[in-house]
Amino acid sequence: MTGTTAFRKSLADASSNPKLVILLYLCGLLLAFPVAFLAHSIITMAFGNSMAADALLPGFNYTVVHDVLSHHGEAFRTIIRLCLPLVLLGVFANIFLAGGILSLLVRDHILALGTFFGSCGAYFGRFLRLWLVFAAIGIATFALLNIPLAFVSSALSNNTESEQVIIIGTIAAAALIFSPMMFVFLAADYARVFIVVHEARSVWTAAGRGFSFVLNNFWAVFMLHILLLLTLGLATAAYLLLEGNVGMTSFSTIVAVFLLQQLFIVIRFWNRVTFFAGEVILYTGRRPKPIVFYGWDDSPRPEDQLTVF
Repeated sequence: MTGTTAFRKSLADASSNPKLVILLYLCGLLLAFPVAFLAHSIITMAFGNSMAADALLPGFNYTVVHDVLSHHGEAFRTIIRLCLPLVLLGVFANIFLAGGILSLLVRDHILALGTFFGSCGAYFGRFLRLWLVFAAIGIATFALLNIPLAFVSSALSNNTESEQVIIIGTIAAAALIFSPMMFVFLAADYARVFIVVHEARSVWTAAGRGFSFVLNNFWAVFMLHILLLLTLGLATAAYLLLEGNVGMTSFSTIVAVFLLQQLFIVIRFWNRVTFFAGEVILYTGRRPKPIVFYGWDDSPRPEDQLTVF
């Protein structure tokens, strides 16, 4: 099983599960609705019957935004203070839904709400502990890498007058940090797959197997995720291009952009399913197969069994 083969099959698997994609979209919509309602209420209160909002339709207008923040800054700061709890809620929601998605893809279930959310609950505790383990590993990895790179960056800044050298050094340092962090993130993904495939209880064993699988199948894993990221990148570029050409200068264009945004959100959830499907396909296709010995218990070998018509 190669990364490109897993990529092609992941696209087919995600496309054959439209109900799952729509369910994830509805879950995301349910989580986003309170935030959107609060933001809409605050913006409506801030602008009131003023026509200043029309000045924001063609694009960003600093004067209008500055005046609104000056008079209603506390209301907007309320939204900012809610960001952290909302981010944590999103993290917990993703951890919760991952169990149902992986269980459905691993066991090829027909989507049923009871089975799906039952699987979400069954794996939530293990996935949450696994997330905490990898969060600690990621923070420790970032801290260990950042210490020597900070000295190098400081030395470049103090001893180099060329801004180009400093910029290149900063980009190289970011790449050196990003690569090990991506390795940690990929190991976390395959650790979750290991838990669902083998019904594993120990998150430490799953974490070790995740690192081992990524290390032993690095190029296949790398190719799969590069292709999946390119797919998301192309979809994002197409969305930005269409949104930029449509603009929001009238009611009809606002509706068109809104529908385009919702379509892009659906595509993002579809892409998320392709990530899960690709990881499951690659793991099940490349994991070591158990060795079966025939004959030790006098059981017939497969080639010795007769076909009865």
